[in-house]
Amino acid sequence: DGILREMPEDSAQNDGILREMPEDSAQNDGILREMPEDSAQNDGILPEEGAPRRRVSVGINAGSTAVGASTTLTTTAMAGSISTKSGNFIWNNSSGVILQHEYIHDLPMSLGLSARYGLNDRISIETGLDFTRLHSKLDGMHSVMLFAGIPLRMDVRLFQAGPAEIYAGAGGEAEKCLRATFGGMKYSEPKIQWSGSAFLGAQVRIAGNAWFYLQPQLSYYFTKTTLTSYRSENRLGITVNAGLRFDLTGTR
Repeated sequence: DGILREMPEDSAQNDGILREMPEDSAQNDGILREMPEDSAQNDGILPEEGAPRRRVSVGINAGSTAVGASTTLTTTAMAGSISTKSGNFIWNNSSGVILQHEYIHDLPMSLGLSARYGLNDRISIETGLDFTRLHSKLDGMHSVMLFAGIPLRMDVRLFQAGPAEIYAGAGGEAEKCLRATFGGMKYSEPKIQWSGSAFLGAQVRIAGNAWFYLQPQLSYYFTKTTLTSYRSENRLGITVNAGLRFDLTGTR
């Protein structure tokens, strides 16, 4: 009387209680649909494993040379006008004594904007626009030069732990003097200043897409300035740069 009733095998199927769904039905109705292998990748749902990440960032930085320097120019006084050892200026003296003139060079200061592009997940190239000020003093007179430069650098990430990265690289820069003065008078500084550099840097994510970085670099200046300056007396120098980078492609 319905206490234990065996249901015919085809009855449950016909009544919809236990109905086997044809294999292609689920696919056609969207219940169990197998996604083609390249579909998720094409739609951006599942990125391809091992695909390089094109990381794009912009930044602002400031830097200064780590060590200052001074230069002593010595000349022997004669009656009338004489030239200093540097050949830049004429000094009048008739006392017959030995004159010593000392250049005092302040630390060069730089400000810059940068744009960085990741060739793959580890290697990046960077360029931008840098402004550098050189200031020296000789017997109370000031020498000031302002340069604008375009750098080109490449770096490789060496190590990453959480939000911190360490990288190293090399590059070069071409700089043009925008203005040169000595004692209030304008001077011509026509030569392009070429330099090469090697650097080691570290950066850490501080908030969202913002990164703080510190980048000491060793630079060599192939071209000497016409006016006596820090660069004319120190072709090899260590500069410490620090700044912020803003990742335009999002966090890792």
